Amino acid sequence: MSYFKPIDIKTYFNHRIVYSGLPEVKGGEEFGLDNICILKPDLKLKKNEKADGVDFLFLFGENDNIICNGQKIEINETATKLHFIGFAYWGDFLEFIKIVYGDSSEERVKLSFIDWGHRYTADFKRRDMFGENISTIVKTITSGAVNHIAYLHHMCCEIDKSKKIKEIILPCNMLTHIMAITLENDEKQYKKEENEQMNELKKENEKQTKKIKEEKKSVDYYSLINKRWQSEEERQKERESWARKDGKS
Repeated sequence: MSYFKPIDIKTYFNHRIVYSGLPEVKGGEEFGLDNICILKPDLKLKKNEKADGVDFLFLFGENDNIICNGQKIEINETATKLHFIGFAYWGDFLEFIKIVYGDSSEERVKLSFIDWGHRYTADFKRRDMFGENISTIVKTITSGAVNHIAYLHHMCCEIDKSKKIKEIILPCNMLTHIMAITLENDEKQYKKEENEQMNELKKENEKQTKKIKEEKKSVDYYSLINKRWQSEEERQKERESWARKDGKS
């Protein structure tokens, strides 16, 4: 049984395609793609969505997608597959992502981007070039400069499941967009890693607790010494006081 973990990639977003209403164009500024966008009421995607049985996380309201330009996406997880929701602008593109593993080894994996202007069709030529792990999951309509039917696509990559992924390096193609990334892993492997992480956290907590106790003991020891010195000083003062009294008498 598979376990799906959506990745929060909001910090990598550098472009906005979804708006709550049509933006006003001021002083030659552009929005979306050549003043074409998707309105949120037309998209009908929730923050947490399931597509092809895979859980995805979408974030709207500000920048909502990545224009691929060699970004390094930090992962630090083990996965058997990577799932992407995205699209291309001005054509279909066969690209490659670089997977960097925890042991510093690397793997180059094919990632296809299908134009948002058409549905993915698994004809022979297209399947041979782009692979079979692609599906069209969303059909919507654009607004702005041009109104047309637009599609979002689900792309899946199989990777080396025996290693922990340190990071994913995206391709450099400004016409390719990624809206969501999800890791797929075997549930047993996920639980194993979760237990390992919990054990590491437990060890770290025990280490910190021990350190605090040792520091407390040290403080208590020096406090005791100080009290001892204080009591000796007080006794000395008392002796001096009695000596002065004896001298007067």
